Amino acid sequence: MKFRVDFTYHEGDVEKEPEKFWKKYGKKLNDRAEGFMGKRKAMEQAVAQIVSANDAPEIKLQKFTRGCNRRTTLPSSWRKPSRNRSATS
Repeated sequence: MKFRVDFTYHEGDVEKEPEKFWKKYGKKLNDRAEGFMGKRKAMEQAVAQIVSANDAPEIKLQKFTRGCNRRTTLPSSWRKPSRNRSATS
């Protein structure tokens, strides 16, 4: 059996109450994610084109998943090279 310990480093004041800590930590992670994604309004508009407010949660999830799969394109630097290319080309 192997044991593992993960350390998380945190900037700022140490919060002693778990509920307050996780609330602040969750907000910080959310702010980072939103900063990475860019404009929130653009994301809301894209989601509004995929799902409707009257859809049941399960239907929203299905539509959103299908919509994301259709829009997913990887940068060319992430794509694997084709196996069919010859070494002499």
